[in-house]
Amino acid sequence: MTEKGHYFVKLIDIISALRSEEGCPWDRVQTPDTVKRYIIEEAYEAIAAVESRNTEGLKEELGDLLFMTLFMAKLFDEKGIFKVEDVLETIASKMIYRHPHVFGDLEVHSAEEVEKNWQRLKGIEKEKSGKENLPSDLPRCLPALMRANRYISRVNGNTYQIESLDQLANRVRQNLERIEKRGEEIGLNEQKHCIGDMLMGLVGLARIFSVNAEDALQERLEELIRSESKR
Repeated sequence: MTEKGHYFVKLIDIISALRSEEGCPWDRVQTPDTVKRYIIEEAYEAIAAVESRNTEGLKEELGDLLFMTLFMAKLFDEKGIFKVEDVLETIASKMIYRHPHVFGDLEVHSAEEVEKNWQRLKGIEKEKSGKENLPSDLPRCLPALMRANRYISRVNGNTYQIESLDQLANRVRQNLERIEKRGEEIGLNEQKHCIGDMLMGLVGLARIFSVNAEDALQERLEELIRSESKR
């Protein structure tokens, strides 16, 4: 067994020990519903370590994220639904299938071509499985700007996807003008609708410029926070 394999098996054995009758009282009472939030928290902490260039911290956070992922898999293994090996086999098969330019004969010449082919293969998988790529499948736990970005990329033919730069900018202006002129008259629900529509338009604008709206807002917030802390 390789060194990587040794530590992987060791981690699985640790999780099994924690979940055993003689294990940890806290770990033994966990369920998928209680563990899911820890996966989200660890993912964000890993991202924070990347952004702060904290390599030692990242090493620890990635370990925490891996642990919670395997812990979740263990919970379903105990229920007899699937095993950790099934998770590994599934993702390995998917990566091989989605990278025919690496593991097959397909030739690509840019990252854009890779992404286009990835989406094509993803569509074929959905079609074979009988599943549709529906907007309703987008996880509600995603940050709103990230969810909006995925919505736009997923929905075929929606206005945010096909509108031009001028049309999207006009959409934002129209909603802003409506709030400015009739802010108190239109009521809270319509105010929220206008603001939501503006935000969707801005996400659409960001996509035109190949900018991730979530990243753009986070980076701007960091600039403002740093500026404020220097006062």
